[in-house]
Amino acid sequence: PRLTTAQAVAYRRHFRQLLLRRYHSVLRGWKALDRHGHGRLSFSEFPRGCHDQGVDRDKGASKYVWDALDFDRSAYIYLEDIDLDVAKLLGILAVTIHVVCGTLDKAWDGWFKKQFYSHRVSKEDFISACEELGYPGDGAAAWEALRSDLATVGVSRGEFGFLEMWFAQPGPQMRRCLMGSGSSATQSCGLKSSVLTSWNRHESLRDSSDGSPF
Repeated sequence: PRLTTAQAVAYRRHFRQLLLRRYHSVLRGWKALDRHGHGRLSFSEFPRGCHDQGVDRDKGASKYVWDALDFDRSAYIYLEDIDLDVAKLLGILAVTIHVVCGTLDKAWDGWFKKQFYSHRVSKEDFISACEELGYPGDGAAAWEALRSDLATVGVSRGEFGFLEMWFAQPGPQMRRCLMGSGSSATQSCGLKSSVLTSWNRHESLRDSSDGSPF
């Protein structure tokens, strides 16, 4: 039987909390789950990730977590299924970079990496670059989200490269436009983003829920 909305909220919330307790960062936890960097998790990959989080201590718990996260039965789990706010934050940043810079390399070298002697971008420089690009989101929050290595001195090129997940390949694979922010950047390009289809369908799961399902 399918979970109720309230049950799904509880499972989703608790799974996210498990990731934060273990990895101290949603993106760090996601990278541990998505070991191949595909940007999504299949049903065959997910139980291993659950095992690493200790979710399957109770028999069948991982199936309930899958049911809660794959609420639309797409057969895959994406970052936004675990943390919609982080996915929106970084997805719109990826769109902005795609429109203004074209590539992550150009964005990193020409906009973000202002201190040539450093291999990391400070919070101040990151926020400044976001403002110069016209990013409509919270630059400070995006910097914190990308900082999966938890280094206090800044975001590395490798961490910044996580945004590549949203970039589309040319041809028929270029699909799905990020909509909804009202900025021209988010309305004028195609990205490989599962954020689009999830923003609306998961709004009902953002209600608060107390108690752990595990």
